[in-house]
Amino acid sequence: MNKGLATNKQCSICRKPFRVYGVSGKTRKCCSETCRAKWMSLHYKPSQKQRKAISKGTRKNHKTPAFRKKMSAIRRRVLAEGRGRLFGADNHWWRGGKSFEEYGREFDSHLKEKIRFLSGYKCQRCGCTQLEAGQQLCVHHKDRNKQNNKLSNLTALCRSCHTAIHNAEEMVLR
Repeated sequence: MNKGLATNKQCSICRKPFRVYGVSGKTRKCCSETCRAKWMSLHYKPSQKQRKAISKGTRKNHKTPAFRKKMSAIRRRVLAEGRGRLFGADNHWWRGGKSFEEYGREFDSHLKEKIRFLSGYKCQRCGCTQLEAGQQLCVHHKDRNKQNNKLSNLTALCRSCHTAIHNAEEMVLR
């Protein structure tokens, strides 16, 4: 295989000899990506706009739970003001924070898979299979109590049926 003209060069960082082929080798200064990264850190000065973009992506405090909580509260307030939507207790769909209740410890992926298996991987409302639905079946609490994880209280539903059941329930509550 002919790679074109070969040129021998010396790496600007580690001083090892390396060979480059063709026209692209004329400007190459380093033998590897590692050496190139070192060279860039020594010689490359980003513009002010690039520095701002870099600093946004590397802020340290954006990973702390306190910062995320503060920002989510700010985002909710801004969204509420900007779009006229109400959040939390001011929203007409609010049900006292019910969706934030925790599930029981035994409600895990193994129990959910057991319910799907016992149902034959079919929705217990419309009868479509998990393959037809194109995604895993949801496991629904019949009595709406997230702590009651008895097999008799759990059923497998496709996403659309699960959503329809909860939407129907919300309409009755309104």
